[in-house]
Amino acid sequence: MENRIPTLKSTEDAHAFGKVASKKQLEKLQVLREIYSRAFDRLFKKDLLNPAIVLATKAQLCREAVESS
Repeated sequence: MENRIPTLKSTEDAHAFGKVASKKQLEKLQVLREIYSRAFDRLFKKDLLNPAIVLATKAQLCREAVESS
């Protein structure tokens, strides 16, 4: 299977991808979730709420995909 991670736009997208993702893709999603979460923390501390919310959503969708596997 390809190692590419699709753009997850909804919980439904995340659940569907999580069910078919390879182990390597799931590992990559976990890494991406960590990256998004750390970036969220930095932006939130700087009171940059709109971009922080975007990153929080991306982190959430990564988590949902992993949990659906």
